[in-house]
Amino acid sequence: MKKLFYPNTILQLIGLLTGSIVLTTPILFVVRDKLSADLQSLILFVAMFISIMLIVILVNRKREIKLDISFSIKNIFLLLLFISSIVFFQIGLRLPLSKIADSLQGIDNNILNPFKSVIYVLTLVVFVPIIEEIIFRGVILKGLLTKHSAKKSIIISTIIFTVVHVNPSLFPQAFLFGLLSGWIYYKTKSLGFSIILHSTTNLFSLLSGYFSFKFGSPIISSSSDFYGDYSIIIILISIILFVYVLGASVKKMKTIDSKTR
Repeated sequence: MKKLFYPNTILQLIGLLTGSIVLTTPILFVVRDKLSADLQSLILFVAMFISIMLIVILVNRKREIKLDISFSIKNIFLLLLFISSIVFFQIGLRLPLSKIADSLQGIDNNILNPFKSVIYVLTLVVFVPIIEEIIFRGVILKGLLTKHSAKKSIIISTIIFTVVHVNPSLFPQAFLFGLLSGWIYYKTKSLGFSIILHSTTNLFSLLSGYFSFKFGSPIISSSSDFYGDYSIIIILISIILFVYVLGASVKKMKTIDSKTR
């Protein structure tokens, strides 16, 4: 019986994540109360990544299967299209919806300058995109694709990706991005696209937090609190451009995919 890339089942995924938590937990007691909160989070995040990768590499080596991760980007124009769609999505949907959610809950999350901590910025823009894409697309999705259909594999990996974000306000964005990133990886077998898109998304979130810090609270009392007097027009145009550019990106991807077959 041919051995498949590990992990390729729900049970194996649970075992992998549980094993990484067990291996990482001792580090929590070492760094707790000794370092800043941002540095503690970064160390734990990197430690969990290392533990996951060690387990995956060791198990697959025993099965005589190579990890074989690719980061190549063969079409810059396609990458720019996807980046544009991410930006329009953030402007037209994510930012207004997150402001509405915060307003309904009476939450003012953006009163602090998100660029105050260099470690926090590097974690969100560099380490998180690279590590999460390697784990969720390069390992989890890759393993699931060896045993399940593309649709089922992408949905399962996306659900796990969404749940680990913990904060319910991030679930819609995480789920949509997980689907897009999973589909891109399935088509390209490369993590280059998804890492850059993930980094762009996180950077834009930091920028939106900075502007809220600089120019006012996220609590809204009217539609003009989004982007001023032209809020509705800006949101509508952004949504239209998001749908159009995303459609063009998908069409371009399908064209490239058909040529490579």
